[in-house]
Amino acid sequence: MATKKIYKIFTLLVFASLLMGQAEHKTKQQLMDELLAEKLEKYHKVNLRQCEEKVQKRAQAIVDSLLLEVAKVKTVDPFKRPPTPPKPTKPKVKVAKDTTDVKPLFEN
Repeated sequence: MATKKIYKIFTLLVFASLLMGQAEHKTKQQLMDELLAEKLEKYHKVNLRQCEEKVQKRAQAIVDSLLLEVAKVKTVDPFKRPPTPPKPTKPKVKVAKDTTDVKPLFEN
């Protein structure tokens, strides 16, 4: 039983060492190219995310202003007083024709 475990562990170690030994050795130029590709991909992702955020902020500002305008148009001010009515025109006074003589009110 113990020999089977040792055999399995030994086989696993041999297999792992073979896999590690077959790893491809990369040149300095290949490593630099991979690193550059990773950096470019990261830059594009960040740039795309920033553009999306700008567009969303601008769209949100437009929507907010439109909603405020609609709300202003549709609301009725409960404290708004009606306009004062115009003053009525003064009627023409007909002057009565006075035919009596003027007398003093009090006699001395």
